Amino acid sequence: MKTRTRSDVDQSPVWLALRRPDHPAVLIADADSSARSAYGDDLDNDCDVFTARDADDMVRKAADIWPHVIVIDAPSADAEGLQAIARLRQSSWTSDIRVIVVSDDASVRDAAFAHGCDAFLEKPLATPVLRAQIRSLIEPPETRSMLQPRSKVPVRPAA
Repeated sequence: MKTRTRSDVDQSPVWLALRRPDHPAVLIADADSSARSAYGDDLDNDCDVFTARDADDMVRKAADIWPHVIVIDAPSADAEGLQAIARLRQSSWTSDIRVIVVSDDASVRDAAFAHGCDAFLEKPLATPVLRAQIRSLIEPPETRSMLQPRSKVPVRPAA
């Protein structure tokens, strides 16, 4: 996997035009470099993967890259990452970025949603589950085949 660093990213919005339309930009934020690499390797075929080493780096790169989705590890309910999510939500520049929190501590779930995350996944995390969650956050509901009606039979209103 070729991990992209901040210096690799064009600082202008022109970079957005260079994205592959079928590859969403995903920012992986995790203090553990091996976890960042593992997520990046798993997602690299389907996504343009960028990494951040901590919460502050994540906020800076989110503003630079405008990823479709951020995947952030939050080891505890008082983690800096959750505060960073709140900072993303307060900025008009980054407020629409979808955020997935991953943690091996299920008690983080409520705090993550209170800080503004869009999805919570518990570790250990299977790559297909993460891919499916990313896809569900960025695809418009009308394009999701599992949500399409199976028949066109009209439903009668209750009498």
